[in-house]
Amino acid sequence: MKIESSEPTRPFSANTTGASVNDVQGNPFKDILAQTIARSDQPEAIPTSVPPSGLSRIAIDRLPSLQKEVTTQSVSRYLDLLSDYQKQLADSRLSLRTIEPAIKRLHDQKADLQPLLDSLPADDPLKAIGQQGLILGSLETLRFYKGDYIAC
Repeated sequence: MKIESSEPTRPFSANTTGASVNDVQGNPFKDILAQTIARSDQPEAIPTSVPPSGLSRIAIDRLPSLQKEVTTQSVSRYLDLLSDYQKQLADSRLSLRTIEPAIKRLHDQKADLQPLLDSLPADDPLKAIGQQGLILGSLETLRFYKGDYIAC
């Protein structure tokens, strides 16, 4: 079925009155923008004390060491997963179906570990170890799903 309209088509125009946005008296957007710019030029008051909370006990200079500790633990867990996977592959009594959850854990941990490694400096040895582990895990995942470990 074909629908036909007897009305002539008109091009769509957002401004039907012919007045420009700048011609509108008391443009509220301009007023809000001017107020926001004026407020951003004024210095904000910086609190002199830390509000009471659990965060006040954490020293600011310890945050990088905490991040390093979390990254170290994540890399260690990932390397442990690789080691467990290697042991499972070496065990001839295990089928590939029983090994597949280990591959899925490697893949899931990779997504969690990559942002942590990206936050480390380029010359950090932990970053190099983690990147090599991620590459090895990715290669093993590809080999597993490609079928390299299927016994003939």
